[in-house]
Amino acid sequence: MKMKRLVAFIYLYLILYCSSTYLDESKSESKSESESESASYLDSSASYLDSSSSSSSSYLDSSEIFSSSSFGSNDYSGFSSDSSINDSDSSLNDYLCEQLGEEFFVQTLGNGFESFSGWNDTIGVIIHHGAFDLLYNYEGMGLAQFSKLQYQLSSYPIPFPNFTISQENSKITNLFNSMEFTISFYFYVEQLPAYSSSDSSSSSSSSSSSSSSSSSSSSSSSSNSSSRSSRSRRSKRKETPSTSNIYGLDDIQTTGNDDFSFSQYSKLDLKDIEFNKQKQQQQQQQQQQQQQQQQQQQQQQQQQEEELSSSDDGLKPDYLEILIDETSVLNISEIYFKIDPYFQTTKVDVTKFLDGKNHTINFKYHWTGYYENRSSELTIGVDYFNFIPIPLKYIEGDIYVSNKGNDYIGNGSITNSFCSIQMAIYSMASGGTIRLMDQEKPLWPSYPGQSYFVDTIGKDINLIGNNNTKIETLRSALKGYSFLCNGGICNIQNITFECYYPNDVMVVTSGAQLNIKNSILKNNPEYASFLEGIIFGTINSELNVTDSDLYVCQGSCFFGSFDTFIGINIRYYEAVSPILDLTNGNGNGNVYFDVLSIFDVKNSEVLPYIGAFNSTIMVNVYIESQFGDGYDYGAIITNGNYLEFRNFSLYQSNVAFEFESITLIVMDNILTTIPTNNQKPFITISNNTETIITQMVINSGSVSVVPYIYVNQSKSFLIDTLYFYENEVSVINLNSVDNFTIINSFFNLNSRQVLFFSSDSNLNFINLTITNGPNPFLSASKSSANLINLIFLDNINLNTNSLQPMIYFESMYKVYLKNITSINTLNFDLIKLVNCHSVSITGSFVSTQLLGNIFSMQKSNVNISHTHIESSFLASDYPIHCTNSKLQLNDCNFFNTTQYFFIDSSKFNITNCKFENMITVIDQSYFINDSTGSFEQVTIGPTDPHIGLVIKGSTVDHYDCTYLNISSLNNTLGLYTDSLIKFDGCIFTNNAAANLMMTFEGGKTVFNNCIFDSLSSLDTSILKSSNQEFLYFNSSIIRYCQSNGNGVDAFQTNALFENSIVIYNYYIEGNLFKMIDSNISFCNITHQYNEANYFVSNGTVFIELFYASHNYFPKNLFDLDGGSNMSLRESNIYNNDGYTVISCFNSIMFLNDSIFESNSFVDSFAMSVNSYVVAHNVTWNDNISSNNGSCINSQLSSLVILDSSFNSNSAVAGGVFSIFESDVLIDQCYFANNSASYDGSDFSQNGCGSCFYVLDYLTNITVIDSSFFNNNASHRGGVFYLENNFMVAGSDSPYFPQVNITNSKFSKNTADFGPGGVCYSELRAGCINDSSSIFEENVATYGDIYASSISYFGFLPIVGGTHPFTPFTIGLSLFDFYNQSMPFLDFLANYTLEIYNLQNNEIVFKTSMDSEYQGLIEVDVTVNYTLYTQFGISATALLEGQTKDYHINTTIVLSPCDIGYEIGSNQNCTPCPIGQYGYDGVTCIKCDINKAICPGKSVIYPQSGYWILLEDNKPPDIYPCDPAYCLTRTCREGQGGVLCSVCDQGYSKVKMFCQECDGFNFGILSGMVVFVILFILVMSTFSVPSASIIFNYLLIVQIVAVFGYNIQYLTIMPLFGLDIDYWPQTCLDPTITYIWKQLIALIGMLFIITPLSIRISWFRDLIIRLFPHLKVFVIEFFDRNLFYSVISFLLCFYTPVTYISLALISCTKIGDGFYLSLDPSVQCFTPKHLAMFIVACIIIIVVSLGVPIYIFIQIRKKNRYFLKIFFDKYRPYFQWWDLILLLRSILYILVTFIFAFNYMYIKGLAISTLGLLFTFLTWICQPYKSQYKNDMEVYLSLILCLTGIIVNTRSFNSTDIISGVVLSLSGIGALIPIAICIHHISKKIFPTGLQTTNPPTTKIRTKSKDTPKPILSINDEGEDQTDSLLILKNN
Repeated sequence: MKMKRLVAFIYLYLILYCSSTYLDESKSESKSESESESASYLDSSASYLDSSSSSSSSYLDSSEIFSSSSFGSNDYSGFSSDSSINDSDSSLNDYLCEQLGEEFFVQTLGNGFESFSGWNDTIGVIIHHGAFDLLYNYEGMGLAQFSKLQYQLSSYPIPFPNFTISQENSKITNLFNSMEFTISFYFYVEQLPAYSSSDSSSSSSSSSSSSSSSSSSSSSSSSNSSSRSSRSRRSKRKETPSTSNIYGLDDIQTTGNDDFSFSQYSKLDLKDIEFNKQKQQQQQQQQQQQQQQQQQQQQQQQQQEEELSSSDDGLKPDYLEILIDETSVLNISEIYFKIDPYFQTTKVDVTKFLDGKNHTINFKYHWTGYYENRSSELTIGVDYFNFIPIPLKYIEGDIYVSNKGNDYIGNGSITNSFCSIQMAIYSMASGGTIRLMDQEKPLWPSYPGQSYFVDTIGKDINLIGNNNTKIETLRSALKGYSFLCNGGICNIQNITFECYYPNDVMVVTSGAQLNIKNSILKNNPEYASFLEGIIFGTINSELNVTDSDLYVCQGSCFFGSFDTFIGINIRYYEAVSPILDLTNGNGNGNVYFDVLSIFDVKNSEVLPYIGAFNSTIMVNVYIESQFGDGYDYGAIITNGNYLEFRNFSLYQSNVAFEFESITLIVMDNILTTIPTNNQKPFITISNNTETIITQMVINSGSVSVVPYIYVNQSKSFLIDTLYFYENEVSVINLNSVDNFTIINSFFNLNSRQVLFFSSDSNLNFINLTITNGPNPFLSASKSSANLINLIFLDNINLNTNSLQPMIYFESMYKVYLKNITSINTLNFDLIKLVNCHSVSITGSFVSTQLLGNIFSMQKSNVNISHTHIESSFLASDYPIHCTNSKLQLNDCNFFNTTQYFFIDSSKFNITNCKFENMITVIDQSYFINDSTGSFEQVTIGPTDPHIGLVIKGSTVDHYDCTYLNISSLNNTLGLYTDSLIKFDGCIFTNNAAANLMMTFEGGKTVFNNCIFDSLSSLDTSILKSSNQEFLYFNSSIIRYCQSNGNGVDAFQTNALFENSIVIYNYYIEGNLFKMIDSNISFCNITHQYNEANYFVSNGTVFIELFYASHNYFPKNLFDLDGGSNMSLRESNIYNNDGYTVISCFNSIMFLNDSIFESNSFVDSFAMSVNSYVVAHNVTWNDNISSNNGSCINSQLSSLVILDSSFNSNSAVAGGVFSIFESDVLIDQCYFANNSASYDGSDFSQNGCGSCFYVLDYLTNITVIDSSFFNNNASHRGGVFYLENNFMVAGSDSPYFPQVNITNSKFSKNTADFGPGGVCYSELRAGCINDSSSIFEENVATYGDIYASSISYFGFLPIVGGTHPFTPFTIGLSLFDFYNQSMPFLDFLANYTLEIYNLQNNEIVFKTSMDSEYQGLIEVDVTVNYTLYTQFGISATALLEGQTKDYHINTTIVLSPCDIGYEIGSNQNCTPCPIGQYGYDGVTCIKCDINKAICPGKSVIYPQSGYWILLEDNKPPDIYPCDPAYCLTRTCREGQGGVLCSVCDQGYSKVKMFCQECDGFNFGILSGMVVFVILFILVMSTFSVPSASIIFNYLLIVQIVAVFGYNIQYLTIMPLFGLDIDYWPQTCLDPTITYIWKQLIALIGMLFIITPLSIRISWFRDLIIRLFPHLKVFVIEFFDRNLFYSVISFLLCFYTPVTYISLALISCTKIGDGFYLSLDPSVQCFTPKHLAMFIVACIIIIVVSLGVPIYIFIQIRKKNRYFLKIFFDKYRPYFQWWDLILLLRSILYILVTFIFAFNYMYIKGLAISTLGLLFTFLTWICQPYKSQYKNDMEVYLSLILCLTGIIVNTRSFNSTDIISGVVLSLSGIGALIPIAICIHHISKKIFPTGLQTTNPPTTKIRTKSKDTPKPILSINDEGEDQTDSLLILKNN
């Protein structure tokens, strides 16, 4: 329904200008009529607006739309207002000139369906609707819809004109000779729900938005007024091609935006028009072309009709039949017309019915079921039909109409004009110009009852007045509209239209364009309220109005459904209705205003209602003092694509705008002052896509609860540059706006209301200034907001009882605030956030705020960054007050501001912030409770005094924070209770406390990468921890800290201190770390330049990667007490000085993987008392003790030392250990360069025990797998010194310290001036060795290893044995408890020696001697007796000062010589000379210099090509082997074992050579796969029985591969036997052994290649297709048997299969075992070999023996079929030749095995001899029928002979590259004789002229007439029939 408007004017802001210029209408009077022609029209599409345009720049100005060429020349110089026209009387009676009368018209002309009268409609076919109710209206408000249910409509009898009257008696027939029936219609096909998308027979152009007949009739009949409901959008209609009707009478003219081409005509009198010959010819050509097009169209229609008729169900489409009376004149059907939801027009000649009688018009809808079968329904709508007379000829020039004219006798010339415009339209050609000559008197319709005063009947017209021309319609003069622009382009200029009830002025039909310029359109005010409007437009129509005036417009000036409306420089007077009331059905329309002025406003509704238009543009609009009669006022624009308002001036105006469902709105330069008591918003926007408002000024508003702008459910809204000042209302209320943006705006002195309200929207506030306001700025909920560059200045909340938020957000989704500046704000919470999902505040500045929280948040997610807050006194409030929220604070500065923050039950992150000179006035100034968060790069300080840093029940992380210059009485750096606290990268520097620095109670604390610098206090300078679950220091530095108490004081706390540095700290009275009842771990700690220690009581200490250096220990570094446990791992303690590093009392200590070096101690490195100590992989280097044991002093303890080393340590005694009553285990340790040195004291053990000093008899030391090197004791015991190992009185069991040594090594240990280079025990053998240990180069005065007092006297072993007549030495010695000779004594001794023959007791030798300080003597003796004579020896030792003398006896026997010696001629032992070898000590054997090298004695080396097997007491066995790897004296690198055939680790066999092989070689595998594929393709393509050439070639290359098996560089040839070692020095995989290689080859040949080659034949078919002329040459003459195919392939692989099988069973005995002859690395008859041995035996029986036997049997049986396949190529009596070839292969294989290692030089001779033998044999026997094959076989045998000669050449060996290359090229050389043979045979098979495309069974004749008989094959000439080269398989 229409809305009322209340309008008031505001001051003029912009001077409007006219965008178009009027045409110059003056022309020279002297110009002749022939020179004045109508110019061609602009293309109608030029006036259309681009629907995608977003600005008014795309629209045409008036000069483009109404150019002079569009309207022709306004030349009225030929007459004036005073001239006499037609010589008629100018009286009033003559005012009504003679127009066409009603006898001329069919009475339904134009009425159509505009009323129900005249129709017999019983089923509701006719429906009436408002201007906006129906999308499909062609003209008017009536429509007929036909369908299955609305199937017929008939008119009452209508009188028709009579064209049958002779011309003499009829005025009509003098003018017209025929009449056409014109109708407009559309199709609508609706898909029913059951319709299947796969049914392609249904129409493809249906539209769901078209209204069906039933719904339209029911809805529209009750509505006669315009409906302003939104329309659904539709695509712009497409052009419809012209088609003829069923009779083929005329073309169908389609409506729409078609391009028209018009001719230009001169202003000639019709009676003087003569067509010249050229124009007649052109017309004839055009007629011919039209006829041809009609014929083509008829053919297409017939074809289409046939296609539709031949549908699957045989049904034709439904159609609408139009009849006059009972005669069918037109069928409307899919067969003849395009299925289109837009209107089409067609016409048909109905002249035959013009008989002056009454006729009825009938419409019948014929339902065939066609659409129903396709799940669809058809509706055909008809909106307009007319009967149009056709003149005898059309007038080609301008036509003149005046009140003095006559339609019957006039000819349209200026001197004989027409009376009516309609007659001029009938007479003119399309595109002509009609000029109205009347200046004062109006023009009116011809007769009452006519529907239209003017109907343009689809023609393009120019209607031009003379500026004074007026067209009036009198009351009840017309039944319809005054002017119907029907289907063409209508240009109207210089005319005044004035309508009276009940007529509107004009209608623009679908597809038409109406252009009005310089005209006046008005309704009579008396009757205006009864009218719909002035101009009505239908869908797909266009209206352009320029430089025109409107009056009254009660119903709406322009209304309907225009596609395009353009208004330029329009003035609207006596405004009582909207200027526009438009709804566009297809959504592609465009509206454009430029310079619109509205005056004399009578009510509120003067701005337009526009619906569903693509674009609407209004520029330069001025509304003057609009005051309506209520509050329902404003412009309403809905369902559009683009809306633009620019340069609006509204002064004191109540105007309001309502925009709904617009895609884009642009409002620019809007100035308004809204009066008081507003009841509606100035702008209301709903359901729009995008809105842009720029340069708007609003001021002097009033008190109202209504905001200036209300936006609801829109997508985008932009305001740029809004000046809002001195208002007492809100600016905008937003609801459900997807994107609202306001920028560059200013708000000043506004009061009372919050400026902005928002709900469920996305907000953007940018570059705003808010000053001098007591009111809040923004309140938003359920929205997203961006606030950027906002300035709040001098805003004061005078209500001190309430803290209002300046910005309030509640339940927001996302909020972003940037560059918010607030200065001098009082009594506001600057920003308050409640339940906001995501808030970001950045770049803000707050200064001098008094009272109120700056940022307050509840249940919100907030990010604050780059914000500066300074000089704000907040009393008990906070800069940040956070509750139940998530807070992110980044890059912010707080300076000279009260408090830090209040965080409760929240999650937070504070990053890169500074708190400087904070004022802490309450005891919770820095308060975090029940929260989780982090601080990053935060600086706090300086502050003095500092109170209130409290964290309770929270999880807080600190990263890279700095606490600087803070001081207080207690808890300077905080009190942390039951919290999880982390400090990472933090710095605590120059802070001071009188009592505690910081306190942690419960919870967990982590310090990571922190620095504690210059912290000081009287009690605890770093922290105090109690009852903490975890206290952690990592990567931190403690430096320059001091206290009279402790640094870290922990009680009942678990602590970890790692990756940290402790340096320059001073704790003399207390401890750096004091741990009581706690557990602590130190890991990766650097402890330097400190005077501080670590104290642990009743706790556990774990130390790892502890680095201590340059420290001074006034006490112990680590002090363990009271049952503590300590583990020290991977640490380095060096260059320290002090008392002791570790003091362990009643505790357990583990030392692992550590280094202790260059330390100097008063005592030892570690002092262990009543403790358990374990050291593993520990290194003690260069440690010095001024007491005993520089490393460990163990008392009453247990020591376990594992995998450790002790280097260059020294002490007075026990350079490493000092042991007292302890158990010690030394396992896998290393002692080197340790020492015990004299210190100049009277200590008796000075310099004893370079490593161990054992003080008591209750110590037990176990040494396992350890090494002692170059240790030195200046006195006794080079390693161990055992003291007080006395016998217990009254007991037989001695109690003495024992050192049990197992599997250890002692090297170069020394005792400089005493016994026991390794161990010295004072009484007993305290060091026990189980003989598994190694002692090398240990030195002492005696006992280089062990030493003790004398145990017994004995003989030394005789060196070199006792042989007759050969000198030997007898040694005598005193032995200690270690059974060692004592060469040096500290007392005198006398020795006596006597030798006697045991057979007769004859003394043969006797001597006596004195030895001073020597315990060992040696005597040289020679006994000249025979072998095996026995002698007795007696010796006595008398020792000075000893209580006991010693006497000993023994016997000796004269024995044979040693191995490598023999008994000489004088019966003595003589070594074997050079060239001989001794193996039994009796005789020497001579060496064969060709096989071995003997340098003498028992040494023998093999010569090149030989290998020696040595066994005990047996002569050496020498075996020949390949000199390539059996080299002189040694084997080839990487080879060893039997016959140098076994590969070392990392090597693998390639042929017989071991090569380095790292892993699997894909290249070798790929090459082998390619070869196998090619081989299979060839073998599957060509049959290979023994008769083929391939068989001969394979034998040759396989034989070469066999005897060249050990040629290193033989390449590719081994692949023909599927040997994977086909490439030199490259292996496939190191895990593949010789046996696996042979197995792979057998499987490949027998089970892969053979089956596949037999079954695959496609490659053969490919060859035939590529070379069809070779078909006879390659196709096999007869089919082959599968078994014979197997035999054939076994023959092809006979040589390699036999070779591999024999290689697997041929074994050679070497020593006591058997080894494969070709690869001795494989031992025979082992489980790995036995399986392949059995397989090889089976293959030999089946293949090697079975195949030749089978062939022999078949020859004996004379199997014709077999002989035909295999031996047909041989001459008679030589069918056994294949056996000879197999024998040749076996002989070559045997030669290879026989001469594998023996007589290798004969191998080449044998091979060449065999080759020569078979060459002569072939040459002599000539076994083949083809001489070419005999020659080929001879050449192939010669190749074998030549390769044998090369093998026999002494210049080459198996490792030479040349020999491998020559043998490899022999395979290529073998192809030469084969190629020669093929050449000759092919010439024989294909003589000149032979046709090769016939099958082989067809007789083929050559072109030569001399050929006596057809040639079946070359066998007819006595040659080989099937053995040419290759024979394709026949499937």
